[in-house]
Amino acid sequence: MQQLLYTSRALKPFNDLELEKLLEIARFNNSQKSITGMLLYCNSNFIQLLEGPEEDLAILFNIICKDERHVDVNKIMECNIDKPHFPEWSMGYKYLSPQQLTQLEQNSNVDVAGFIKKTQPYKLLKLMSGKSWN
Repeated sequence: MQQLLYTSRALKPFNDLELEKLLEIARFNNSQKSITGMLLYCNSNFIQLLEGPEEDLAILFNIICKDERHVDVNKIMECNIDKPHFPEWSMGYKYLSPQQLTQLEQNSNVDVAGFIKKTQPYKLLKLMSGKSWN
């Protein structure tokens, strides 16, 4: 089983309806392939952690990279895992307002400097999901 973490930037801000549609499609498609994960959205930036069979994740990430709704797709991490960290979520989701992001930074001492900083996204996902991982 693989785990993949990436960030990207929306070409234009997503509204609530657009995010709901994106999540609906992702949840359906992911459940068909035993893919789980978590998506965060803030200031037109995405950070997403995906988990599942290696071949299925490779195909999905290729599709994600070609999606014209976002740019600057940056794979931050890819690794083997023994079990998924989000087994109950075909796609968990959390929206962070700029104020919530600032509050998170202040309360947790996480330097998310512009939300996309290569050394911090995994830690941010962990904090936002309430999960604790090895």
